[in-house]
Amino acid sequence: MQTTHKLKRAPPKSGISANQVFGMNFYQAQCEKNVIDIFFT
Repeated sequence: MQTTHKLKRAPPKSGISANQVFGMNFYQAQCEKNVIDIFFT
């Protein structure tokens, strides 16, 4: 969870669009949610 917050606070790298950054953050959040569902359900 903390890693996602760090990525959002980090300055965007050159050559990476906002949509790609959002996509990576969303994908990571979905992975974390899946892991939580696996271990806590």
